[in-house]
Amino acid sequence: MRCSGLYVYKICLSLFVIIFLPLATGLDGTAQPPAPLAKRKIQKSSVDTSVPLTTLFFSPVIYNTGGYDPAWVTVGDVNGDGKPDLLVANARGDAKTAFSASTIGVLLGNGDGTFQSPLIVNSGGSYLHSVLLADVNHDGRLDILAANGCTLIGQGVCSDEGGIGVLLGNGDGTFSTAVDYNTGGFGYTGLTLSAVDVNGDGNLDLIVLNNCSSPCDANDPPQGSVSVMLGNGKGAFQSPSVYASGGYVSSGLAVADLNADQELDVVVANVCGNANVVNCTTPGFLNVLLGSGNGTLQTSVPYASGGQGASTVTVADLNSDGIPDLIEGIAGQTGAEAYRRTVAWESS
Repeated sequence: MRCSGLYVYKICLSLFVIIFLPLATGLDGTAQPPAPLAKRKIQKSSVDTSVPLTTLFFSPVIYNTGGYDPAWVTVGDVNGDGKPDLLVANARGDAKTAFSASTIGVLLGNGDGTFQSPLIVNSGGSYLHSVLLADVNHDGRLDILAANGCTLIGQGVCSDEGGIGVLLGNGDGTFSTAVDYNTGGFGYTGLTLSAVDVNGDGNLDLIVLNNCSSPCDANDPPQGSVSVMLGNGKGAFQSPSVYASGGYVSSGLAVADLNADQELDVVVANVCGNANVVNCTTPGFLNVLLGSGNGTLQTSVPYASGGQGASTVTVADLNSDGIPDLIEGIAGQTGAEAYRRTVAWESS
């Protein structure tokens, strides 16, 4: 979840909510998942009557994130105790300063659905959009990848590139100081990140979607871009290779093998097909950038999105034919579109 719109800044509370699915108790005393509401029957001998049958979830539990404007939350075991921990991306560490240093709240799990007070670490930039957990240096410990919309801190307006903060994990729930890598694009209104091996060397690389290829303008932004940053397997990354996204206000990113050549490809959801996004006359596009297997991408190929405001995309096989399909969210017309690829692409 993101708390900020593309161009309208919205203050969000520095809290997040956890809602638990209640479990009924079976005759043998073991917990059983609840049946769908339409199929539930009252069985006093086998159901914990303290949980109303009409309620799917328990009351929410609220935790402080340790920062302001939480934009993203992810789950992983960062201290090796086998219990899930929470990491929350706080866009701002200071409530009063625009583009203050972004922070990450690390809430260690107790294993019973409760979490400890957050350990606060700096993300390495400002306007943090998301965090990703991955082992980027092959030490068996989860590291943090922080998608910072801006590498400048404490400025009223971001005039610098976006950056990926890399925080290597110590295996005990603490992390090294962030090392920031410029993405080669601009994304203070949104930066999306994926960690995959795009060149087959066994090391995780970064694919970053930048809202804009040059400093963003709210009314007349430049085209978006996709950056590929190859990893060395030791937690460091090369300078980005940058590719045009094929549209404007690039907001959604998905990575998958779309043409069955065993190479990873990139799909981008672009809000608009023309530069004037305030008066967008061209519907947004899904743009596909086929991977070459050596860490490079081919020129993007556009597919009409069916409406304006294409903001997110994911890949799944919707009809069990073994061919990946694309699902996108759009702001205009039907609100959601599903695309099934029916043309086989041959890699060049």
